[in-house]
Amino acid sequence: MNAMKTTRILFPLLALCILSCHVDKNEEKQSPLFIYGNTISGTFDVVGYDYEIYNEQELAYESIRFYARPTELNFAPENAANADPLYISVLLGELDKEASPAEAFSFERITERTRPLMEQFGQYRHQLMSDGAFNEYSTRAGFINAYVTGMPSVKADDTIFGQPSGTELSEWFRFGDGCIIGVIGTDYKMEERADIVNGYQTASTYFTKERMLPVNLHICTVGIPPEITFEELPVLRYAGDDVIKVTIAIPVRFERYWDWCKALYSNPDAEERFADGEVRIVVPFVRKH
Repeated sequence: MNAMKTTRILFPLLALCILSCHVDKNEEKQSPLFIYGNTISGTFDVVGYDYEIYNEQELAYESIRFYARPTELNFAPENAANADPLYISVLLGELDKEASPAEAFSFERITERTRPLMEQFGQYRHQLMSDGAFNEYSTRAGFINAYVTGMPSVKADDTIFGQPSGTELSEWFRFGDGCIIGVIGTDYKMEERADIVNGYQTASTYFTKERMLPVNLHICTVGIPPEITFEELPVLRYAGDDVIKVTIAIPVRFERYWDWCKALYSNPDAEERFADGEVRIVVPFVRKH
């Protein structure tokens, strides 16, 4: 084992910062803790990946890591989310000058709700940076208003890891994120997680009930499927029809929080809405011939 050396080969397709650099603001001004409360579709896009080599001489691979985020926050050219004044206001922690009266009203409600969490997070963050183990950027965190309600389903449309199509594959995948905290439930209970930040856990450990999903979800294979090839790189840009698709479906309860805040501006009797659904992520692998 002493001869083993770990090297990460990165193939990023998009910057995987917690918050978007597409917003025309200085990144330094962005709030270190961001909770995205707009209504989302539940579709996550795989936006980047890397391989880990554990034997440099033989180029033997240990795992493949994928990084996924909501389609609405993927910031494709046609996506106008980064022009939303309420989004910008929450992102920066101050009301955007383009905000409408309804958005200003919503921003005040959002800020009031998150204030206790922000204060607790700020204290924890300051402690971590004071200890020297973390810096300003490694202590940022981002979440979406979607809460885990059950265990995910992980299935492929073809044989992978020696298992036929449709087999439950959770044991061959691990999950994690880059957040130093976790957030539980609609009362925003904070969990300290700096000791396992950027680590990976089994589905049953990571997807506990009421856990709020992160903006960026990390997915890691346990070993390398013998059915795939590394000859076509990068995987996410490969246009062939010989792709094995692994679909991860996570049962969640969506909280339509920002929509509710906007509705309250003109209707004080508006009721907050929740919707049971799922977050779906399709992870691609190129089939070996």
